[in-house]
Amino acid sequence: MRRTWKVMVPYLLVALFWFAGQAKAETFIPKTTKQTDKTKKTDKKKKKKPPKQGWIPSVKVAFNFAMAQSQGVIGVPDGTTVALGLQLNSGLIFRHANHEWKSQLAIIETQTKVPGIDPFIKSADKLDFESNYIYSLTKVKWLGFYGGLSLTTPLFSSKLIKDKDTALDLNGDGTADATAMGQKPYRLTKAVSPFMFKQFAGMTMNPLRKKWMNLAFKVGTGAIEVWTRNGFVVDDNTDTKDLLELKRLFDYVEGGVEFQLAGNGNLADKLLSYGFKANVMIPYATNADTDLKGGQLTNVEFTFNLGINLAKWAALNYSLSVMRYPLIVEKWQVTNNLMLSITAAVGE
Repeated sequence: MRRTWKVMVPYLLVALFWFAGQAKAETFIPKTTKQTDKTKKTDKKKKKKPPKQGWIPSVKVAFNFAMAQSQGVIGVPDGTTVALGLQLNSGLIFRHANHEWKSQLAIIETQTKVPGIDPFIKSADKLDFESNYIYSLTKVKWLGFYGGLSLTTPLFSSKLIKDKDTALDLNGDGTADATAMGQKPYRLTKAVSPFMFKQFAGMTMNPLRKKWMNLAFKVGTGAIEVWTRNGFVVDDNTDTKDLLELKRLFDYVEGGVEFQLAGNGNLADKLLSYGFKANVMIPYATNADTDLKGGQLTNVEFTFNLGINLAKWAALNYSLSVMRYPLIVEKWQVTNNLMLSITAAVGE
């Protein structure tokens, strides 16, 4: 028995140490394990949240008012200048899996009263609506296909207002055909005219999706229909001082290849917000009776918006619009608008 006991003692000691080690391992978690758990939690936080699904509406309305009065100031006409403006930006997005339907509506309207002219003058007037369907590929989510439509038009009629009677040339033959009476509006175009309707389809790429920059590029084909309702546009010839030339607008249809680059984002912890869109369409077919050919027919449109959020309810907004549709007006059309706005926003 003594020999048997002496033989069993080493085995019993080994078993005792083994059980003690197991108990200690279960009671205390090693540092490496704790660090691993922390890393996992950090990784979970760093993971990007998937885009919100379902319907996502948004509405932002801005109002502005400006006034200036002068009397006896050298180089400045006596009188009061008043500007009243409204800006609306709204959107509706529907997302489900690889499908996205995105619609946007933007309206900008500014009426200005200047010294020397009795009526208010329309200084900004534009309605833009665009609706796109985008299907993103499963394996390459930043690549997809799109189709959509858009319309652009002024809301109100355009009027020519001169401080004195002005002879007008309506036919481009150098003779006076009509007269714009001083201080009385002479209508150039009717309301909702020119009306531009576009349809397009192609491939879209969205390689960058960050809060500071959401960048998208589109290439495809499209068509444009324009209705002018026999309106006019000022096309003054500086050589004829006593005569103001007007150019008659005409309806047309054209198709072409379209390229678009668009981006938007927020900077400085959402203190600054911006957005831009550049659109170029090179026509390959048109029914217009024109002498313009090739690159002379290229349509170009660029818009840029910058907002400085002073408070939740106040912002300083700047917008720039540069466009050239040569079949309507061959000259570049440039509009700048700066508004200190009282805003109301709903949605994302």
